[in-house]
This record gives sequence, structure tokens and C-alpha cells, in this order.
Amino acid sequence: MPEPLQGSITRGVTLPSLGRLLRAVASFEVLFVLFMFAGVYKGSALLARVPVDLTLALLGLSILSGVWILLRRAVRLRHKTVVAACLYALLLAWLMVSLLWTPGHEYAHRKALLILTTNSWALLGGLLIADRGRRRARRFFVAIMMFGAAISLEALISSRGDELEQAELVFSGGYLGLGQAIGAAAAILAGYLLLEPLRPAWKLAGVAVWLVMLWSLTVSGGRGPLLTALFVPLISIAAALRPGALQVRRWLIWVPLALLVAAVTLGPVVPRLDVIAGLQEKATTLWRLQRFVSDPTGSGSIATRAEFWAIAVDQWRASPIIGRGLGSFPILANLWDDRLYPHNIILELLVEGGLIAAVLFAALVAYCLCALGRWERLRTDPEKIIVLMLLVSVGLNAMKSGDLPDNRFLFSVIGLALLEPLRQATPLPHADDGDAAIPL
Repeated sequence: MPEPLQGSITRGVTLPSLGRLLRAVASFEVLFVLFMFAGVYKGSALLARVPVDLTLALLGLSILSGVWILLRRAVRLRHKTVVAACLYALLLAWLMVSLLWTPGHEYAHRKALLILTTNSWALLGGLLIADRGRRRARRFFVAIMMFGAAISLEALISSRGDELEQAELVFSGGYLGLGQAIGAAAAILAGYLLLEPLRPAWKLAGVAVWLVMLWSLTVSGGRGPLLTALFVPLISIAAALRPGALQVRRWLIWVPLALLVAAVTLGPVVPRLDVIAGLQEKATTLWRLQRFVSDPTGSGSIATRAEFWAIAVDQWRASPIIGRGLGSFPILANLWDDRLYPHNIILELLVEGGLIAAVLFAALVAYCLCALGRWERLRTDPEKIIVLMLLVSVGLNAMKSGDLPDNRFLFSVIGLALLEPLRQATPLPHADDGDAAIPL
């Protein structure tokens, strides 16, 4: 039986007492994850009588928890953390300045408020988790996996016979938010399954949960999250191709590879999937993929996105350096002063903040990517590989859906990229691992 790697998620797992379990549920990482994905579940009929906005409430609670983490020990931050926060502050300041010349009003100011609060805290929360050691990062990963597993199981339970009652999902969030949450959980779970020396029972249970997540993605409607869930595990496999790197569990390699081969092999068959009766109800995502493969330039969301991208490019050309102002896209598209965006985070930044905003965002991403380390060192660190998988998965989704506030999880993953190398990830004098609820 191989010894767990340093920092293994299964190292020292014990059955917690009720008090410790309650502390785990109320930990900063759980509150942060619930805040990050509040849009997935806060529209549920079960929560209709909650008198407060859950996003706002969880934002406040997670901020209080984060401040407590800082204050209970010496408020000491690593140099890299401060630099990343300053780079984001420059981007944030420029986007706020662009309100001076935006033609938008209601949507522009609402968007500015969301970026100032939810996006800023998403990045700062990710930086805080990375700054305070590996144990908090593992707890964050576990919280995402548990949340993803819960909503995946709920999607299966909501499947009645041959028909998915999407309108009656307990977690009645949009399919894009649902796909982002499950896709992130699937990426983390795949990374641990492939890179950690888990016991056979844990492996089988993990593979079963991963397949449940994959199935839920086929019925939720999000094409991007399903495709990234299939391809992102290849990063873990690539990390173990040379001697001396992480040892991928060999038998587990065949799970994503078999699914990938099946996807490539069945590619020519996809345009003919419409012959399956009730495909739209049984597997909404596959039905939408079939429509795209059959007619990539036809009607539907792909054609709408292509139209928005063309409008965004035209708008950016009119003011390439400083942009047209935050929240200007719907007004300049001759539509309405309400939530509308190019469905591409780079085009959104170019249109509304110009090259200045795009360069500042690129500088932030590049700095945090460099902090991950060189590939030769990165491929020996399972949790940094998982962060890279998350960056690829969430980044690809941000290139085709959501506006800046929708993509706040991307900012938290960018901040998480500042995890210290594994050899340096020992408890610091100011680290607060003593409040860990479950020793994961």
C-alpha cells in the first residue's frame, strides 16, 4: 500500500465529533463556496421564504469569517498576495473610472456595484485561502466537491422516468451556473482520483460520483461544462508522462480516456442523434450538441453569441484604448439599459474598458499563472495541477458565457493560483490550522 503523498487529501482523515462537524459546516471555506454559487440555489422554492438575499447574506458572513481569520493571527500577507491584490485594484479602479463616459445608467451602476463587491471578494477570498496554507485549500476543494455532488444527485432525483423536469429542480438556478459548479467539482474530483494514492473503496466511490456529475451535465443543458469535464482530466495525465512526476493511478486513466475516445468515435453520429425519440428531454446537453454539429451557424445560442461578438468588435473599434465605458454594451447594441453582455470576458473588457482594461486583466492572470511555477515543478504538485485544471475549465467557460459578475468564480481561482509550492507549504507561524474542523 503506497504512502499518501505529502499534503494528501486523505491524510489523517478521522470521524469528527458533532462539534467539529458543525465547525466544518460553518468554516470560512464552506461559507465562501456557498457565496460563490449562491445563484445556483437561491431561487429554489424551498428558500422562497428566506427574508434576505442569500448572495448578500453569505457575502457578509464570509467577509466576517475572513476578517476573523486575519485578525486572530498576525495580519501578515505574502508579497505575491499583495502584488496580485494591487493588480486587481488597478483593473477595478479603471473600470470604475470608465463610468464617467459610459452611455449606460441602471445596468452600468448595478454592474459596478457587483464588481466592487462580489468580484472583489471572490478574488480576495481566493488569495486568502492561498495565503493561509494548503489545509484551507484542501477544505475549499472538498467544499466544492460536496456541493457539486449534492446538486448532481439532485439533478438525478429530479429525473422522472424518461423526462427531466428541469422546471422543478430543487436547486432552480440557470443551467450555466449549474454547469459551472458541477464542472468545477468534476475537475477537482478527477484531479484527486488521478493523482492521489487513494484506497480502492475511495477510488470506486470517487469514480461513481464523477460519473454522476458527468451524467448531470448531460441533462442540465450546458455544452461547455460537459466538454471541459471530459477534456480537463487530460492535464492530470499529461503531468505524469515523465519519470519522477506524479504517479497517475493507471487503471483510472482509462475512465476519461475511454469517454474521450467514445466522444471522438461517435462524433460523426452526433448529427443523427435527432432520431432518438425524446432526446431533448432525456439528455438536453447532447440534444444541444447535436443541433450545433448539425448546423453550427444556424439559429440558437451559437448564432446569438456570434452576433454579439461581431457587435462587440465593432464597438471596441470605435474606442480601442479606453473603451466605451462599463455597462455600455446593451446601449450601444441599440437594445435596452439592462443586463446584456458579449458572452466573452475578453471582448467584454475590450468593449467597456478598452485595451487598458484587457491589459490589466491579462497582467493579473499572467502574474498568477507564473506563481503556479514552471511545468517541471508544477507536475509534481497535485493541488497545483488541480488549480490549473480549474483555471482551464472556468476560463474556457468565461470565454463563451456570463458577464464579469457572473464569472466571479474565475477570479477566486485566479487568486488560488498563488498557492505556495508543496515543499514550502508547511504551517506558518500565523497560519490558523488549529480551527480545522475535519483534518483533511
